[in-house]
Amino acid sequence: MVDKRHYGNAPIETALIDLQVSLAAFTDIALLAAPTPKIRELYPESTPVVSGTAQVSLGPRSSADLTTTQVGYYRKAKSEPLSFQARRDGLTVLRSRPYGNWESLRTQFFEIWEWYKTAVNIEAVKRVGVRYTNKFSIPQPIKDFRDYFKTVPAVGDSIPGGLAMFTMQLQIPIPETGDWVVLSEAMPPLVNGGVTSAVTVILDIDVVRQRDISVKDIGAVLDELHDTENRFFESSITDLARSIIQ
Repeated sequence: MVDKRHYGNAPIETALIDLQVSLAAFTDIALLAAPTPKIRELYPESTPVVSGTAQVSLGPRSSADLTTTQVGYYRKAKSEPLSFQARRDGLTVLRSRPYGNWESLRTQFFEIWEWYKTAVNIEAVKRVGVRYTNKFSIPQPIKDFRDYFKTVPAVGDSIPGGLAMFTMQLQIPIPETGDWVVLSEAMPPLVNGGVTSAVTVILDIDVVRQRDISVKDIGAVLDELHDTENRFFESSITDLARSIIQ
């Protein structure tokens, strides 16, 4: 278990848990429209989730056809920044700011997961992911992004000027578990000619286990993935960055 720090001004914008499954038999979409009364009460807003495919024909008479299929339902909570998608191919639970804590998100996920398991005939869980998107507001002027982040784009010493924006993505394997971490870091374009009191930096960490996973092991796997996410977060920032979010 990774030691977890508590930040009074935690930078978490969104946190999500995502499971992708394969089904042993066809699932009637109507079953995903009828969660338990408790879930319906907590998540009263419901809209269809649609998947689309496009077919393009080129020639003297070019044409394009779009075919859409409903694959599930999206529901949003009425009193908390919580939502979920229940689809034929999986379940995604998302919490936005204010985040709370991992234990709360995990509990909310399992309340929905217990219903979802009864609504669909799961053959196997194929993929489990835990993803956190963090937003830092770094005060200007910034001499060096490495004062705040341990993983940043490198610019050659002879290149003049500073960074006006950047986008970076790293895919990192975890040999001992076979998991993957997709670490993305970005600074959106500066506005007002760069004359701002602070610069926004997004740190996105997505931890994925992609292989057949037993349903009974989901809780343990989620905790392992969250520990990995937390380890990568702490390893990606400096004490100066921590001072901003204390």
